[in-house]
Amino acid sequence: MTVELTGYAGSSHPVCNRQGGSVDLIEMAKKSGMQVLLDAQIGSQSYHSVCGPLSSLQRFADEVGKALAAEAAAQAASHSGVEA
Repeated sequence: MTVELTGYAGSSHPVCNRQGGSVDLIEMAKKSGMQVLLDAQIGSQSYHSVCGPLSSLQRFADEVGKALAAEAAAQAASHSGVEA
């Protein structure tokens, strides 16, 4: 199975922002057991392709979910004046 992570490098969402964001999706994919097949840039557009078994994709999805939940908790805490 191949999962394309195209265009996330310029995303304004911190979980999806590869450069300067809170989470690096490519690193998360590697840590989940996926292999990076393509890591390239043409002009201002970045292209990334990873490959791995479904079990790696599930681990990746779980990690993204945890990152999103942590980000939401941090935002909620900052709005309520409590640290997460």
